[in-house]
Amino acid sequence: MAGYRTLIFPVATLFLAGCSGMGSLTSTDQADGEADRPPVEVELATEPPEFNARSTGQHRGIAMAECNTGIGLADARQEARDVLKRRAASNGADYVRVQGSGDLEDRGFCRDGYYRVIGDGFARLSEPARAATPDTTDSLSSRLEELEGLRDRGLLNQNEYEQLRERVLDEAY
Repeated sequence: MAGYRTLIFPVATLFLAGCSGMGSLTSTDQADGEADRPPVEVELATEPPEFNARSTGQHRGIAMAECNTGIGLADARQEARDVLKRRAASNGADYVRVQGSGDLEDRGFCRDGYYRVIGDGFARLSEPARAATPDTTDSLSSRLEELEGLRDRGLLNQNEYEQLRERVLDEAY
């Protein structure tokens, strides 16, 4: 019996010491650490972006809320959106299409004590190169003139000239 007591005391002590270090697992602890961060410049919208963009994946914002009573639901909605923006920005997004239907303010849902907002992130790509700009046209004509000059000097035969000319035209268009 004495061995049983000596075994229970260290086990109980270790268990209690381990649990005391865990602290609270609520989102308010997480929000306290993130509250000092500056606001993130991510646009939330209901439609996909109208600019060239790459997808940064799906992102989710979550905040504790009283779903049944609705107390503090507006604050939870805003906190969830802020978390969504921070997570999307940390993944390189500057635009998020919030999933759901209706107005942007109506998107998201509250269930099991948490308000959730889900969205697809997008990062703006640099502007694509324009095809057939005046510089490209000038470059094309100068390359064709160069090929003609090489053919006229006898450095290219007619067959080589036609192959190279076709390749230059294919690259341009």
